[in-house]
Amino acid sequence: MTMRQRWLFLVAGLALCALPSAVPALTAPMTYVARETLLDPPDDPDDERLVEDTFSFTQGITVSQWLLPVAKGVSFRPGYVAVGVMVDASGRLYGTPTRVGTFIAPVTLCTGRTCEEQLITLRVLGNVPWEPRELTFPGRAGAALGGEIGINGGPS
Repeated sequence: MTMRQRWLFLVAGLALCALPSAVPALTAPMTYVARETLLDPPDDPDDERLVEDTFSFTQGITVSQWLLPVAKGVSFRPGYVAVGVMVDASGRLYGTPTRVGTFIAPVTLCTGRTCEEQLITLRVLGNVPWEPRELTFPGRAGAALGGEIGINGGPS
């Protein structure tokens, strides 16, 4: 072993010993915080009465979804929540949205004789019908498809 190789091993050994102290992230235990951190935390978590408070619909397509309360034994006060969309006493959202936009509406949740309101957000997206462009397949059996299938339009 030559002197150059000895110096190289010595410097490499010192570098390996100094690396953990220079980069403590490699030796520190991992802490998982992503699953415990809310991106948009509510002002007061006790005020949240629904599991989900934002819904997306498409204009002209019939809606059939449910509001899911956090507590048991909750009923809803029927009413309109957006143009063409209503909620019934069981919490079912139904109807056909007719106006594009974002609607924030209060929903009244009742437990026994006490009733409280919670705001829900309904996003109604415009409906752009799909139009076929070219639906021919230029390939043949056993060969790779060299063309493409395309469409014009789609939900905006």
